[in-house]
Amino acid sequence: MVSFTSLLAIVPFVISLATQVHAAGRLLHPNGNTNECLAVGNGYAAKGTIVEIIDCFAFDDPEFGHLQLWTLGRDKPGQVKLNGTDYCLDAGNPYPANGLPATIKKCDHDIAQTWYYTDDNRISLYGYGYCLDVVAGSKTVNQNPYSQLHTVQIWKCTDGDTQQAWTAAAS
Repeated sequence: MVSFTSLLAIVPFVISLATQVHAAGRLLHPNGNTNECLAVGNGYAAKGTIVEIIDCFAFDDPEFGHLQLWTLGRDKPGQVKLNGTDYCLDAGNPYPANGLPATIKKCDHDIAQTWYYTDDNRISLYGYGYCLDVVAGSKTVNQNPYSQLHTVQIWKCTDGDTQQAWTAAAS
């Protein structure tokens, strides 16, 4: 028979597991394409590293899976954070403009890191009218450690633009 004290002893472990599952991050797919993911380029996270579209890895891939997992909210403006790090999606400073590459930088609550996941599935820079945008016509670039399928930029938000549509899926 299990005692009440024994059950209380495992509560922190159960809470820890629940937190880990909840904190797993989300895959961001361009225009609902679940085979492609927004990820950090070059295989490592560092200040100024570009983000790009790649073939998705298994989320639990020990080498690269974590580079495609993001935390973001839908109900209010906030950061789009590379899960488990202190890096955030950044639109560039001092001000965003069409064609700037999307990068990651240390999270600092800068205006270039305040995004809003809109009801029509755009990731919009809050208050500026710019969106995370897959460059139309961008081609695959074979590079190590994984290939870039498409480049990602900051571009003026346009209603109905499928280059700016994102699906956030649980990992």
